[in-house]
Formats: sequence, structure tokens, C-alpha cells
Amino acid sequence: MFQDYVTAVGFSKKFSLVVAGTIVSSTLRGSFMFSTNIGNALDKILVTKIAEKLNETPKFSFTFNDTLFINDKEWLSNERFTYKYPSLVYWLSLNSEFTVQLQRKFAGSVFTERKLPFWLFAVRKSDQRCC
Repeated sequence: MFQDYVTAVGFSKKFSLVVAGTIVSSTLRGSFMFSTNIGNALDKILVTKIAEKLNETPKFSFTFNDTLFINDKEWLSNERFTYKYPSLVYWLSLNSEFTVQLQRKFAGSVFTERKLPFWLFAVRKSDQRCC
């Protein structure tokens, strides 16, 4: 009976509901699956909610002005860079072995304004934490 009602109403989005301890999951076509695994269904609901919120957020662009140290071996003598990012310069100087590894691994990297590499995110967070 519940299935008939949901199909008749014609829900347009995918959803999951708990009915008498059973998970009722509807797809866009109106077909239903019944499952007793409530955890998986709740995870799907959570992921769907997060995806919807991400779609609503305004678009933004990443900047990569602080990546000079990757491709320029003389980055430390670049006054503009060192004045603009003193805590990053300090952190990179303290961790010179790590800096050399980053230069070897990511030299020639092409950055796009829509994607922030995780390693660069980690460097930025480490720089902020120690200084």
C-alpha cells in the first residue's frame, strides 16, 4: 500500500525512508528496494544532503601565488615572495628536506583554479600551525 502511494504521488528525487523498521528506498523510476540495513540507507541520505548543499554553494577559485618555491630553485632570494609569505618561507626553511622532496615530486605541476592538491593544502595548514 505504501509503495502504491509513493508511486502514485510521483516523487521526483531519490529518497530513503524508514517504515516500521524497514528501509524503503525509491529511485527516480519509482522502483523500490527493501533493506534492513539502516546504516547504509542513512549514509546515502547524508551523502545526498551533502551533495545538495555543495551544489548550492557559490563557485570559487583557488589561487596559487605561494607555489613559487616548487619550480624556482632561487625562491628564497625572491624578495616579493619572501615578504608576501613570511610564515611559509620560515616553515619551508625549517623543513628544507621536505621542501626539496616537494620540489622533486611536483616540479612542473600545473595548477587549476578549481582544484587544490591535497599536498598543497597540507603545506598551507602546516605553515599556519607552526607560525
